[in-house]
Amino acid sequence: MEGVSDHLEEIDRTIAAHSEGWTVDRMASVDRTVLRVAAYELAFGGEVPVGVAIDEAVRAAKDLSTEDSGRFVNGILGKIARELDPNQA
Repeated sequence: MEGVSDHLEEIDRTIAAHSEGWTVDRMASVDRTVLRVAAYELAFGGEVPVGVAIDEAVRAAKDLSTEDSGRFVNGILGKIARELDPNQA
């Protein structure tokens, strides 16, 4: 969480840039938190493989929020992953 806190503004800008029609503030708090942690892992973590980070975030969103949250989180993180590494599927 310290890493997320250290990079919060940059993480939120990245999430906002990839979430069509949603501001970070309008997102459900659980979805926003899951996205922040996963976006940190993708951009700064380096220890967790991209697919694992996204899968864990999607599962957390489904378990802690709604079924639709899983798709929402997956879509945003997929876009972020492709931006960070265009070779990502």
